Amino acid sequence: MGEGLREDLDAVLAGSTSGVDLDLGGLDFCDCAGLNVLLDLRRSVLEQGKTVVIRASNPVVDRLLTLLGAQGLFAPLSTTRRASALTA
Repeated sequence: MGEGLREDLDAVLAGSTSGVDLDLGGLDFCDCAGLNVLLDLRRSVLEQGKTVVIRASNPVVDRLLTLLGAQGLFAPLSTTRRASALTA
């Protein structure tokens, strides 16, 4: 993951009205740089009142997010939390 991906994700986010769903199932490798891209995307999404969800993953990404306690940052909002977020 690098600058090219960051730019692509920013473009997708700009064209979205509600947020971004990610399919990371095809990744073979994800390091701290990749994690930073994901965390930067999440920050941008939150600033715009949108969502980012990892819909599909793989053991590499799952392990990295689990080790860092960050998997919940990319989980779908529950119906109750979504309603609260929309009214906040």
